[in-house]
Amino acid sequence: MLDCSTSRAVTSADSITNLDYWDQYFVPVKYFTSDSSTIPLTPPSFTGMAFGVATIPLVLSTSPQNVWLDSASAWSVSPQTLAGSTSTVRWFAPVVSGFVSGTNPINVGYIHQYYVTFVVGLGIGSTSPTSGWQNAGSTITMTALPAPGYKFAAWTSSTSMIRLAYYATPTTKATINGPGTITVLFHP
Repeated sequence: MLDCSTSRAVTSADSITNLDYWDQYFVPVKYFTSDSSTIPLTPPSFTGMAFGVATIPLVLSTSPQNVWLDSASAWSVSPQTLAGSTSTVRWFAPVVSGFVSGTNPINVGYIHQYYVTFVVGLGIGSTSPTSGWQNAGSTITMTALPAPGYKFAAWTSSTSMIRLAYYATPTTKATINGPGTITVLFHP
């Protein structure tokens, strides 16, 4: 680690030379996924700052790689959603930028997620939550919200990868192990 963050002028009989020194840290950098799922083949790219002017690019690996970075300089990783993701399965990193703080490792976590669609199959009403990305292996709480004049009837799932705890209660839980559709039924 270099630990001198000043610019100094050195004088000699015939010249003045400016020397710039930068605080730098040898930082381990890697990416990982939130579960043991198969990672898409294209890894993300890391960019950090060194020597105050140089951008250091690095193709990330799941094993730590050490790189010299300026103290308090910005870093970023792209893409936020790994290449190889689809419209129903993705690996998404909620945090893809930050600042160097000492020799603390930079570990970029990609969360494995599935897209779950909520639909009303019969009657009128809605659900909470609505369609969106859910973390792989997570258990979500869902509530049927019938419109005035309607009552909850049942829940169904389009796949065994979405396991419903109870089919006949308006508030229940679902364990998400794959993409799919959850349907709610209402009756007058």
